Amino acid sequence: MTDRSFEILKAAGSGGAGEVWKARARHGGSLVALKVARDAAAREAIAREAKHAILALSPRLPELVDVGWFVREGDVARAVEASDDRDEARFAFVALRWVEGTTLRERAREAGADRTTLALSVARDVGEALSDLHDVGLAHGDIKPENVLIGQSGRAHVIDLGLACPVYTARIEGGTPRYLARGDSDLGDARARDLVALGALLAELVDDAVASSNQPIEAARAARLPEPIALLCSALLSPSAGARPPASWVAETARAALAAREAGSGREREERGERDARRVRAAYLSARRDELALHASAAASTAPWLGDALAWARRARSLIVEESSSARGEGGATIGPLGPEGIARWMTSLVGSPAAAWPTGPLGKIGEASLAAALVDLARRLPPAAWTFADVEGAALGRAPTTLALDRRPVSAAFDMEEVARLSIAIAAVPPDPIAIERVERGDNAPASLLVAAADALRLSGELGRARSLVLRARERRAKGADALAAEILRRAGELGVAREIAAEADRSGADPDGRARAILARIAFDERRYEDADALVQGATSVLACEVAALVAAMKGDTERALAAITRGEAIARRAEEHARIAALRGYVEHGGDPARTRSAFAAAVEHATRAGAVVEEATYRTGEAAAAVDLGDLGGAIATARRAALLWEHLGRPALAARALLARAAAHATAGVVHEAERVAREAIARAREGRDTRAEAYALWAIADVSPRGSTEGRRAAEQARVLLADAGGDDTLRASARLFRHAEAALDVEACLELDRLADTPSLAAGARLDWWRARAEVLLAASGDPEARAAERVLGAIVALSDARAPVWARGPTLAAGYSLAARLGRGDVAVRLLSSLGDAARDLLSRASPELAPSIRALPWVAQAAAAPQEGMRAEQARELEQLIVSLSDRERLRSLLERVVDALVLWTGVERGLLLLRAPDGRLVARAARNLARADLRDEQLSLSQTLARRALAALEPVVAVDAAGEMPAVHVSVHALKLRSVLVVPLIARGEALGVVYLDDRVRRGAFGPRELAWTRTVATIAALAIADARDQALLRRAARKAKRASAALEETLAKREAALDVAERELSRTRGARETRFEYGSIIGESEPVRAMLRLVDRVTTADVPVLVHGESGSGKELVARAIHDNGPRAGRPFVGENCGAIPEGLLESTLFGHVRGAFTGADRPRSGLFEAADRGTLFLDEIGEMSLGMQAKLLRILQDGMVRPLGTERARKVDVRIVAATHRDLEAMVRARTFREDLYYRLNIITVRIPPLRERASDVPLLVKHLLAKYGRPEVRVTRAAMDRLMAFPWPGNIRQLENEIRRALLLCDGVIEREHLSPEIANVAPPVPADLGLRVRPRVDALEAQLVREALERTKGNQTQAAKLLGLSRFGLQKMMKRLSVSS
Repeated sequence: MTDRSFEILKAAGSGGAGEVWKARARHGGSLVALKVARDAAAREAIAREAKHAILALSPRLPELVDVGWFVREGDVARAVEASDDRDEARFAFVALRWVEGTTLRERAREAGADRTTLALSVARDVGEALSDLHDVGLAHGDIKPENVLIGQSGRAHVIDLGLACPVYTARIEGGTPRYLARGDSDLGDARARDLVALGALLAELVDDAVASSNQPIEAARAARLPEPIALLCSALLSPSAGARPPASWVAETARAALAAREAGSGREREERGERDARRVRAAYLSARRDELALHASAAASTAPWLGDALAWARRARSLIVEESSSARGEGGATIGPLGPEGIARWMTSLVGSPAAAWPTGPLGKIGEASLAAALVDLARRLPPAAWTFADVEGAALGRAPTTLALDRRPVSAAFDMEEVARLSIAIAAVPPDPIAIERVERGDNAPASLLVAAADALRLSGELGRARSLVLRARERRAKGADALAAEILRRAGELGVAREIAAEADRSGADPDGRARAILARIAFDERRYEDADALVQGATSVLACEVAALVAAMKGDTERALAAITRGEAIARRAEEHARIAALRGYVEHGGDPARTRSAFAAAVEHATRAGAVVEEATYRTGEAAAAVDLGDLGGAIATARRAALLWEHLGRPALAARALLARAAAHATAGVVHEAERVAREAIARAREGRDTRAEAYALWAIADVSPRGSTEGRRAAEQARVLLADAGGDDTLRASARLFRHAEAALDVEACLELDRLADTPSLAAGARLDWWRARAEVLLAASGDPEARAAERVLGAIVALSDARAPVWARGPTLAAGYSLAARLGRGDVAVRLLSSLGDAARDLLSRASPELAPSIRALPWVAQAAAAPQEGMRAEQARELEQLIVSLSDRERLRSLLERVVDALVLWTGVERGLLLLRAPDGRLVARAARNLARADLRDEQLSLSQTLARRALAALEPVVAVDAAGEMPAVHVSVHALKLRSVLVVPLIARGEALGVVYLDDRVRRGAFGPRELAWTRTVATIAALAIADARDQALLRRAARKAKRASAALEETLAKREAALDVAERELSRTRGARETRFEYGSIIGESEPVRAMLRLVDRVTTADVPVLVHGESGSGKELVARAIHDNGPRAGRPFVGENCGAIPEGLLESTLFGHVRGAFTGADRPRSGLFEAADRGTLFLDEIGEMSLGMQAKLLRILQDGMVRPLGTERARKVDVRIVAATHRDLEAMVRARTFREDLYYRLNIITVRIPPLRERASDVPLLVKHLLAKYGRPEVRVTRAAMDRLMAFPWPGNIRQLENEIRRALLLCDGVIEREHLSPEIANVAPPVPADLGLRVRPRVDALEAQLVREALERTKGNQTQAAKLLGLSRFGLQKMMKRLSVSS
């Protein structure tokens, strides 16, 4: 057994409650500081210090050697167990490792000390100590020179953990006032106070004026301190607690500065590895911090540190209270290994936000002890912030890490271009490489662009303190975009004044072209609740941030329409993932309280975009919103999953209040599902986080969750409800109502009658949330149901009416379901069968909706919920099977609208039969207001006179006026107004129920009994109401049918007249349409051009010109490439012109030798040349009074041109072989593919002929300029060759449209004929010629110069080609394009590209 005794060497100090001895451990011989307590308060203090030392394992902090009780035997202190019952005097003690050295204040006074180097050493070591302390959730609480010892090695040590406390503690207990920022509006939590005290301490070391000042913090902020101390102090002494960087940053920055001065230890790499290894232990113990105080022992399979920590904790507890057997571990609860959730918390604390999404199940199977050892080894090789899941899993399985951290270079090392590029990529990654950011932070000469990029990456990661330091360095370098980024970072950090100054300066100087700084000014105004100023600043602005502020201002003013308009504008201009995330979340915020499905969808989209952007704070925020919306919607499994990750992220970011909000959603989901134990556990965890974050409202909401899952009237539920109401004492509206509802459910006596009536009036307020109002009416209904005897009628009717009014309200399922169930039970108790049926229907809808969204693991507990089970199985209260069949038959009879009288008689019979009374009567209201008897049972027409008629009419009108039943248990005593009639008829029981359909009173059902008193109880009243409702529907339906038939007859007559009028107008319209069709085609042309296929703009433009030249009797020059359809245009000019009934003659001038061309055109006489054995007319004569088409006129010789010119001038044609000429009237349409103007300049075409022909030139666009017409041409050609059923695939059509077609339509026609031979009903790409099949589709030329259409066309082309290469596999296509599968799907949807 280990010797736990100490040899006392000397007294080292004493105080009123205890003393400190310097001692030597008998086992091992190490020196210790033995702190001994004299009284209970001192014992509690040293016990607390021991507990803190258990967690804070650091070479720069007091190391715990032993704790417990000892007896003194001379100069030896021998430790004993708390259970030792010996009579010797015992003393409580804690033994801490002795540090030999001098205090920092003494060292600072030494002459010749290099103060800057000393300050950097202190910053390194104290920063490391505070980092180790903060990592386990503790703050020191009293950083001052006297608590910093400089050891013999020159390293600093932080001592005295007596005032240590949880990091989130806001209350200041003890501490040195000199090192508190007493002038700041917010001193921050204990961690922030540690950091500001360290900043003041460093400033004192290097500046005598600060050291001598009574206000050292204010003096340090104003002082010009030497670098790099100025950099450290500027960050540590920020007036905003949220802007201060973590202690680890202080240590690393100082360590880098010392290395640059060659004043480091030389063991930086090894020391860093050991620090990271300590972080593994610290993160583990921090994740199990709450368990250490509740358990006595640890299972063997847990991490090795847990057993040691529990043993120390048990001894420390023994100083305060005597141990019980369970506290000593004799049968006490044993802590087992961490579950998946605990592992996730451990990993997230170490790695950061990426670990929140890791699958922790596989890590749990490895074994906690093995995992802990593997992580320690991995931390010594690779910083935890750079770990990936593969690294962690591989380390546990014995593999080397796959991640390679960037090399750490000296501070003064230059940044070459290669490194800048590598760092830029690493920082821009999601998540960013922490080592890359650290390199930028450490580098004195880091490029300004890297400073901005790293600052923005840290902003997105939520590390505002580090981001602040970098962006201020970037501003000093005048980096582009640094001003706006600095303003945003400082705004988020809480330094609104500085942020405002920077943003205003950027706005004034014109250094803000995109308006971001101005939008940040508006956001600052909004944060300061200067809504009008914020609104004015974003007027006319077009940035996403400006739209966000405009929407926030509008939502704050209640102008939802304007807010949604600003959001829609922001969605249209958002480009970056972060912008999309913020706008989507804003939509969820504005729509919150309306449609839970839309709210949840908006927040889910925001989460997706924030994750892609690496915006950790935004992701956590939007996940919290998504979880709350999912609970309201009833998607409980989804709510639990996203809330769990949100809570992990908030804990990682050090935001316990917001972690509490995420846990609230999770607790609410468990509570709604009926998972009581888990709901209570998560709610208590939420309470702990809310208290850390000082969020009393979140704490109250968590108490509500406990009250909700506690049995009604239980002590636990009452206590939770009372505590929540106290916390929300100053709340109003929804919170007051919901808090009162829970208190009333568990302790109805806590609210008197007046308070209940006041809350009833509050619950009737329409502006309050439907969920809060339902909560209150549920509590009221449950209390009424729990009362002995029948509920008080007036109160019960009011409660029931309120629940019915809210039964269809859009409200969270956790409020709606239980309230409807309570209302249904209350309606059944009151005999309100009609209301019960309605509420049961709504209850069933709510239950089915919840079950439809239930995850498999939650479905059994949801089905077991009382209200869900009630919805699934509850029949109408008291209804017999025969009654149900009677109702069914009545409902079936509704379809017989022609026999209403028989249905009404059946209604009266059913009422009399099942109520057991004597007589029944059904009265309907006539158009003049009279009540007319339409059906009766046991009442003859002769009976309906005198007293009987007077009574039934009077009671009927009373029921109709109130729209409520009139019932008398004892008519003689309860109806004084009709006493004479009642007495004359000798009635005992009377019931009159109004017939109401769609809010209109149609008549009444009257029942009475002359024998039985109290014939109409709750069951009879419920039955009568139900049947009356059916009868009312039948009556209303029959009346509507009669009115409909009357209206139909009237409409038929009107229809006949209308048809006659329409027929006349249609005839006139038909004439007009035929005329318009004749004069104007579908192409907006005057004439029809059925033979010219094409709808593209070039074709339309050409035809508009042809429209004009057709009627003008002048020569026309048609210019177009071979195969482009020049003859078709010429024929169209002829067919639509004034010569349409005359000949159209055409000839290709280039296909006939010159000797024959003259004869062909002008004709010849017999014997004009050898072989001319008979006369022949030329084409000019053949085309007389018609049109002559001369194709390829550019091929004509100059001689022929001269002869043609002569004919064009005088119209006289002279055949070969004769001198006689003949006058002809011919319109010339010439065509060519050549550039005649160039030929004129080259003297190969007569200039005078050119000008004679070129009065109007019609240019035919080549097929490559009108690719959009290719599908129409292909369709035409398929029909031309008798194969219209053949289909052309998209890939083949894309190639056909992309090919330049040098042979134009003629070549296309040949290609289609070829493909028809090769295909079997479908023309694929492989059926095309190789040069066409392999062509790359270009951007369509007819898109003009507009950028967006051309970019869209190019994107569509690339997407189609990728899909074609992968045969439609979207995942592989996305890889080819460098996109995610989701990104490809979005692009395909936007571009209308099918898969």
